[in-house]
Amino acid sequence: MRFLTDGHRINPQQMLYIGNRKNNDPLTLQAYLKRVDQNQRSIEPSKYSARAEFTLSGATLDHFNLGYLSDLSGYRFEGLAHLLHFRRLKSLEQITEGKDPYFTYAVSHRWVADSDSVTAYPFGWHTYSRDSRTGAPRNRGLPKLRNHSRHTDADDQLNRIVRRKFRDLSIRFST
Repeated sequence: MRFLTDGHRINPQQMLYIGNRKNNDPLTLQAYLKRVDQNQRSIEPSKYSARAEFTLSGATLDHFNLGYLSDLSGYRFEGLAHLLHFRRLKSLEQITEGKDPYFTYAVSHRWVADSDSVTAYPFGWHTYSRDSRTGAPRNRGLPKLRNHSRHTDADDQLNRIVRRKFRDLSIRFST
């Protein structure tokens, strides 16, 4: 993963990889800003688009019933939509609403340091849970890693577009 020199924002000139192709991870994702057309000519910035691509390989192909090329015929690609979760960063006010002043100060300080985001702030990625009867920490007091930062909300509009594109792909492969 590459960052700008301030160490916080992803460099739009580079690709963001999740997973490792060289290690043959069964599921890899890449996101990038599309800045050239099909003929590799630069396009104007107002026509740039973000792209997210994911690659299934090995056991993951079998898991999704795609072990053979013939499996693509009539395949329901909508079953892959859950692999992509697009989310939107909450505002600072939403994140700190109803929190104690120390938390609000810490998050606000981190917000300024991270150029208007708190994606690096650890409370967003971990959850600490306690037993409801005894109040004792669960998991020996260790945090549980969350799938999504609590500082984000699902981008329902973009997720609907993704599901629609998968449905269109299913239609294309049904003939």
